[in-house]
Amino acid sequence: MRYEKLGEDKTIDFLKEYDGHYLTHLVFLKDKHIFFAASHQVMLIYEKSHHVIVVLGDPIGNKEYFSQAIAEFQAFIDEYGYKATFYQVSESLLSMYHDYGYDFFKLGETAVIDLEHFGLVGPKYRDFRNILSRFQRDGYCFEISEQQLSDDLYLSLKQVSDEWLDGRKEMGFSLGWFDKTYLERSPIAIIKESQTNEIIAFASIMPSYDDNQSASIDLMRFKKNIPNNAMMFLILHILMYYKEQDYKFFNLGMAPLSNVGAARNAHFREKIAHLVCKHGKHFYSFDGLRKYKDKFDPKWEARYLAYDDLTLLPSSLIEATLLIHSHKIKG
Repeated sequence: MRYEKLGEDKTIDFLKEYDGHYLTHLVFLKDKHIFFAASHQVMLIYEKSHHVIVVLGDPIGNKEYFSQAIAEFQAFIDEYGYKATFYQVSESLLSMYHDYGYDFFKLGETAVIDLEHFGLVGPKYRDFRNILSRFQRDGYCFEISEQQLSDDLYLSLKQVSDEWLDGRKEMGFSLGWFDKTYLERSPIAIIKESQTNEIIAFASIMPSYDDNQSASIDLMRFKKNIPNNAMMFLILHILMYYKEQDYKFFNLGMAPLSNVGAARNAHFREKIAHLVCKHGKHFYSFDGLRKYKDKFDPKWEARYLAYDDLTLLPSSLIEATLLIHSHKIKG
């Protein structure tokens, strides 16, 4: 199979047979294409931006055929004269990409919570317990909806989302956006005021399609002027909920440029990224995002950009960024 637009039924059937990963659910945004390889045993999610093909994450499917799938995909794009870059690939598969001539740039680290060891007992988690107690005392409650969105719930969530966006455009590709059809495919975690039922914040959850072993945060939206630590209250309840459901891991998302170029012998290009992180705090709180997620004691897993050659690195980063900010839906 050489090239297909998103065939939703075929994708769902594929994910019933093979495990996905933290980014798999984003295929249902319908802003990407799918390449099936190795006799439909492996799937790659990708999109074209100018002369670069950007693949989202690692291959999905039968791990024994990942290498064959890369070879088939490379042959496919070579026919059209494109170059490929793989966005947010895992450290465990770097040797495979290296075998096909790819170089690497560390994009950051993603925060993964080991739910088997996560808990609220002991002095270390006193602040967590205090936050939960205060919000419950102040009349806030948590609930999670796994049913089809009713019109009333959808409109309440949209009000929160619109207030959070405050006129900004949605992003896409590696980030979910507010869309009823997309949101109906995943659980929605909600904070509401108990007496009025007013929703003040919500988060959508991305399944990993791995027999309920792991899940990830997707959209996180909240109203203006919410109480301090409201999102902490939401995240704590999410983690406890999935722990009770016997999930093993929960992914809180990536901290961009986290621990990139900090080592003395790091590559020059990653040292430049480290300077951006260090001196770009006026525009984006790189350190703040990592410190916030560090409160949950995650295991930090590195994520990389795999690109064809050094000259392709700047355009690979640019094209991936353009896709994230383009928010386009395939017909």
